[in-house]
Amino acid sequence: MISIQNEDNLEILLPNPVNFCMHKLLIASRRKSLDKNLKDIEQALYTSTIVSDNVLSMLYDSLPKTWRQKILVTLEHARTELPLLKSESERLLLILQRNDKYKK
Repeated sequence: MISIQNEDNLEILLPNPVNFCMHKLLIASRRKSLDKNLKDIEQALYTSTIVSDNVLSMLYDSLPKTWRQKILVTLEHARTELPLLKSESERLLLILQRNDKYKK
C-alpha cells in the first residue's frame, strides 16, 4: 500500500511503514556489505517505532517461516551491532518472538 500526499503541488509516494520495516529487516539478512546491512537495520528499527505492535505482528505472521527466522536472526544481530538502538531491537524482537510462541 502506498500513501500519496500533496505538498506544494508535489505528489510524494511513501511506502507503508510496516511493509518498509519488514522489507528492510529481510533485505538486511541478505546484504554482504556490513555498512548496507546496518543501514537497513537502522531504517527498519526507526520505522518500527511509528507502527503499532498489532500491525507489526499481523504482517510478520503472514510471512513464510524462513523469512520470519531470517528477520529474528537479523534483530539478534542488531542488538550487538547497534548498541544505541538496542532497546528498539529488543522491543521488536520481543513482539515478533511472542507471536512465534503462540503459533506453536
